[in-house]
Amino acid sequence: MSNSVPSLSVVTGASEGIGRAYAFALAERGMNVVIISRTKEKLDKVAKEIGETTGQSVKVIVADFSEENVFQEIEEELKDLNVGVLVNNVGVLPSIIPCKFLNAKELDKVSGTSQACTRGHRNFLHPPDITMHAQM
Repeated sequence: MSNSVPSLSVVTGASEGIGRAYAFALAERGMNVVIISRTKEKLDKVAKEIGETTGQSVKVIVADFSEENVFQEIEEELKDLNVGVLVNNVGVLPSIIPCKFLNAKELDKVSGTSQACTRGHRNFLHPPDITMHAQM
C-alpha cells in the first residue's frame, strides 16, 4: 500500500477567493483538480486559467450547496475518482446580514471555516502559498 497522496484534489467554493487560490496552489504542486461552485461561467474561466497556467487537468462540477440533493449529485460525479485532497471552502449563510446570522434558526448549517483535508499530509499547503491567487 502506497503512502503517497493521489494526484487529484477537490476544491469547493473554487470560483473565487480562497477556494480559487487553493485550486491554483494544488495544481501548481502537480495535482489535477476538481473545482466545485454554483456559477458555471466563473468555474469555466478558473478552469481555463488553471489549465493554461499549470498544465494540470481541471474538472468542473456545478453545484449549489443550498440545494437538498447537492451531495448526491457530487458523489455521482466523483465516484470513480481517486481523491487525495479535499478543500471544503463552502458555507451556507441563512442571511447576508451578519447580525441576523447570530440569531438564525439554521445556524447549524453554517460553516465559517475552510479546511484542507489530506490523507496524512496536514501541512500540504501553507496559507502564504495561496495568497497570490486569491485575487479575482
